[in-house]
Amino acid sequence: MREGMSQRAYARRCGVYVRAIQHTIETGVIVPFEDGSIEVEQADASWGALRVGHDRPGPVPRAEREARDRALRAVEKRKPEWSARLDTELDALEAYWKPQLDDLLR
Repeated sequence: MREGMSQRAYARRCGVYVRAIQHTIETGVIVPFEDGSIEVEQADASWGALRVGHDRPGPVPRAEREARDRALRAVEKRKPEWSARLDTELDALEAYWKPQLDDLLR
């Protein structure tokens, strides 16, 4: 059973990469529990003082992530349709231009 928050969860909470949290642990700014988890209050107090003026935007809200994922899935579903449509257009262009190019190359 964890005593505190996981390093990944704390990184998400702070809007930074896990490596940033690991670095602060390596340098002794944050002192983790034996299981590697982090006491949030201690970490906020010690690391927060060092981060003054280094505010970064937080993690992307869940609703935005879900909307982005839905849009990407919709694009993925339509790729075969778009690919078929593109092949049809390319075939039509080739049928139109090929005789003219053959005439020019003779």
